[in-house]
Amino acid sequence: EAREKFPDDENSRIAEINLYIQLGRTDELIKKITAAIDSDPNNDIYYAIRANCYQSIDMIDQAISDYNSALNINAENSDVLNNISSCYLTQTEPIIKKMNALNINQTSKYKAYKKQVNDLYRKALPHLKKYVDLNPEDEVNKKVLKEISYKLEN
Repeated sequence: EAREKFPDDENSRIAEINLYIQLGRTDELIKKITAAIDSDPNNDIYYAIRANCYQSIDMIDQAISDYNSALNINAENSDVLNNISSCYLTQTEPIIKKMNALNINQTSKYKAYKKQVNDLYRKALPHLKKYVDLNPEDEVNKKVLKEISYKLEN
């Protein structure tokens, strides 16, 4: 009712977003967030919320695109930096499983998979580094950053 009476009210919009999240109505929320973005395209939070929705339903390319839009507006949004890194790192998991399933004679396939994994690590690395710079107390992500840097021989 509040959204109908006050369509441009920020507090009503945030309350509505929280309600959709609690109800698990992701598709509807994406439509609502898209409308919010259309009315306020410089709000990084809207892009981040829509990206989270996309990420939760495994639409990773769309999630990354929205996270990048959020970072273009606010380059120091820690949650977005962490989440975009997660998108890239999550994409490495099935490739690593394929690598591990190869036999010793399949070196060309192994090298191709290794390149794919390293490319994803390189995409995640700057976001993760900036996140750790902004959140130096986060020991888990520090460790992930060190591991990726080591794997890339950086």
